[in-house]
Amino acid sequence: MDVRPPDVLPVSVIIPCWCCADTVARAVDSALRQTRPPAEIILIDDASPDGGATRNALHALTERDTSPTRIDVVVLEANSGPGGARNAGWAQATQRYIAFLDADDIWHPHKLELQIGWMESHPSVSMTGHRSAVMPLGGWPEPPGKIAATRVTLSQMLISNRFPTRSVAMRTDVPVRFKGRNMAEDYLLWLELVAERYECWHLDAVLAFSLRPDFDAGGYSGRLWAHELRELCALAELRRQKRINAISSWVASGWSLAKYIRRLLLRVLRRA
Repeated sequence: MDVRPPDVLPVSVIIPCWCCADTVARAVDSALRQTRPPAEIILIDDASPDGGATRNALHALTERDTSPTRIDVVVLEANSGPGGARNAGWAQATQRYIAFLDADDIWHPHKLELQIGWMESHPSVSMTGHRSAVMPLGGWPEPPGKIAATRVTLSQMLISNRFPTRSVAMRTDVPVRFKGRNMAEDYLLWLELVAERYECWHLDAVLAFSLRPDFDAGGYSGRLWAHELRELCALAELRRQKRINAISSWVASGWSLAKYIRRLLLRVLRRA
């Protein structure tokens, strides 16, 4: 019997951690149990104010036998938000690709094999993302046999963010980084890359999962108005950079507000 470990992919998985002692092991396990595991996982404790519980949980993960994947921990002394934590992990990454995962999300076991394999066969591509879903009760769906891919345009991104952060993998040498925490820093980064004509592609496959719906009242995106303000700030920053004109900015902001109203109404209906 062939007992060699599966081929390791040249990927640094970056997981920002804030008060996540109860969930981070599940996220890390979903990265370790890939059919082709990553070379390294970087966990960033974003100055969690939980008496050291998150920090202890992260260091406990490094003490497990995770061969052939290396697990490193970065500890931030001051809270910098998800974007700043991801930047800190990005600075430590040693592999050709990085992939983002949050501490309360999980990946399909075939995610890296399919996504990074596709990127390896398309070396001009800088970033890919794919569809995401709430984890089904019946367990993992079957992986797709063949993945359809579409290059994403700036117009499409202004209508809807095509890249859930848990789905994104990109080349480590991309020079743009996440910006301030007063804006939707992940959405802004994807907008900047697409606007600068980096090749950003969407893969038509569900390969990442959250355990509750986006914009759920208990999640980071569940503070609907705060989230909306951050998205509007990202669009304003894109205009300030002259990557979109005033008309495009107004139209995109109006559409964003319309989506906010829809989310608000849906939440009211769910409660009713």
